Amino acid sequence: MSHTVLASDEPTCQKPKNTEQYQNKFSIGCLSEGMSSFLRLNPAISGKGYMNAEGKIIIPPTYSLAEDFHQGRGIVSNDKHQAVIDKTGKLIVPFKYDEITNFNQFGLASVKLNDEYGLIDSNGKIVLPIAYDSRIEFYDDLARAQKKRTVGYIDKTAKTVIPLKYGDLSQDFHNGIAVVALNNCPIDVETTCQTIYGAINKEGKAVLPFEYYKLDDFTQNVSIATNKQGTGAVDKTGKVIIPFIYNDSSGVDTVSKFTNDYSVVRKNVGNADKYGAYDEQGNIVIPFEYDHLADFNEQGYVVAVKQGKVGIIDKHNKVSLPFGSNSLEHWKNNLFLITTPNHERTGLIDNTGKEIIPIDHYVNFAFSNDEASFFKEKGDSYIVYSTRTDGKMYINIVPK
Repeated sequence: MSHTVLASDEPTCQKPKNTEQYQNKFSIGCLSEGMSSFLRLNPAISGKGYMNAEGKIIIPPTYSLAEDFHQGRGIVSNDKHQAVIDKTGKLIVPFKYDEITNFNQFGLASVKLNDEYGLIDSNGKIVLPIAYDSRIEFYDDLARAQKKRTVGYIDKTAKTVIPLKYGDLSQDFHNGIAVVALNNCPIDVETTCQTIYGAINKEGKAVLPFEYYKLDDFTQNVSIATNKQGTGAVDKTGKVIIPFIYNDSSGVDTVSKFTNDYSVVRKNVGNADKYGAYDEQGNIVIPFEYDHLADFNEQGYVVAVKQGKVGIIDKHNKVSLPFGSNSLEHWKNNLFLITTPNHERTGLIDNTGKEIIPIDHYVNFAFSNDEASFFKEKGDSYIVYSTRTDGKMYINIVPK
């Protein structure tokens, strides 16, 4: 029995009309801003171009690269360099750059030339000199800029608003906060040097002191951190959410990132590793009595292992599915993949054990973002048992 994970579902792909004439000649992409890139399939004269929504070729297939249009601009390549064209094929940015990103919400694109980076506007004007060591990308309205292992931040006008004075391990802004490194350690040299981290706001003022050996970014409200006492968690004001009492000489994280408002924590209890969980207010909501805990789902349920048995508990430590010998893996919502010992049978259940897809012998099962399918052989066909995130079962028969 095999297990296939399907690619995440993409938005509906709309193709141009009237393309029957191009069958076996072109491979045609999805429409973006009324234009679709296409690839000529003849290997002797292969090339990419663009057609409109009616299937009319607007820009001939003369490029080796033809990216989707964004903000009326398309990135193309001639094998050696990249350029930018408009929807008529007019060259806006000449073939001179090694790399060009899509224009962002501020009408700016990061460009690369001879291993250095800068910014151009939508007309191709250089607004930030091509002199930086890494791609210039905006997060939370500011972009991290690095030069010679020093990091600062620029705004949407390409003005440096926080000077380049932090170490090269400094991170992007998230929720108004950037984790920055106070220093750099030597590269490729055996050393006892320790990078020290703190956090700053958009005015460049320190909001967390430079005392951490590890400090996760603030994509969430709470950051997992390590200081000289151990590993714990702090919020954006520096308030301790999880005390810095957890240590692990193996180097494996003892405190996980918060997932759906809960952090799973591992600590040594009586010479054995036990798992529990904290909420974002710093309360221990799951006691340290489990051999393993997975991440919590959005409904507050988690797969747990205790004394070698697997079950499901909720955020209040109440057993939702009794512990047993089957293995469990969360899929979506309150739906879980269940596998019997020795992988003999599989199925899909909810957090109470109700069978959504019958536990049975299947030759394959597959998951996408919003659909799970289980395949059972029947002669020259497959019976396909499938469900979506609504928890309803659908049955279809398809040929092999």
